[in-house]
Amino acid sequence: MTRPSSLRLRLVSITIIFLACGPTFGMYFATESLRDIVWLGLLVGALALALGWFIWSDRFLRQTNALLLTARRLTAGDLKARTGPAEKQEDLSALANAIDIMAASLEKQVAERERAEWTLLNRTHQQTVIAALGQFALTTTNFDDLLQQAVNFMPQTLEVAFCGIWERQPGSDDALRLQAGAGWHAGSVG
Repeated sequence: MTRPSSLRLRLVSITIIFLACGPTFGMYFATESLRDIVWLGLLVGALALALGWFIWSDRFLRQTNALLLTARRLTAGDLKARTGPAEKQEDLSALANAIDIMAASLEKQVAERERAEWTLLNRTHQQTVIAALGQFALTTTNFDDLLQQAVNFMPQTLEVAFCGIWERQPGSDDALRLQAGAGWHAGSVG
C-alpha cells in the first residue's frame, strides 16, 4: 500500500478540528439537554465520516495500485500487461481503459516495427546476394561455376530447401536436365 496522501491528512485534521471546535460553539447556544445530543451527533457524524473515508480510500488505493502496477509492467516492456476488467475499477475506469488502449496500441506498433525491420533486413540480404553474384560474374569465365554460385545463394535468400536451374534437352519437349542445384541428392546435378 502507498502512504496516505496529503489530502487524506487534511481531511483527518479538518475532522479533528471540527470535533474539537464544533461542540464549543454549540455549547453557547444550546441548553444542557441539547448539549448531550450535539456531542452525540458530532461523534456519530465523525465516526461515519471516518469510516466512509477509510473504506473509500482503501478501495481507491487498491485501484490506483493496480493502475500503477500495470504502468510499471508496461514500462518494463511487458506489452501484454492490462489493468483488468473495467468493473473492478469503477472510480478509475476511464483511466484504466485509456491505459489498456495505450498498451494495445504500443503492442501493435512494436509488432509492425518488428515486421518492417524483418522486411528491411530481408531486402538488404537480397541486395547483398545480388551484388555478390554480380561481382562473381565479373571475375569468372566459367558459366557452370556462375550457375552453381547462383543456386548456392538462392536457398539462403529465398529461405527454401531446394534450388535448381534446369535446361531443356535439345530434341525433346519434356526432358529437362538439372544444370546446377542445391539441396538435391548427390549425383543429381548434370
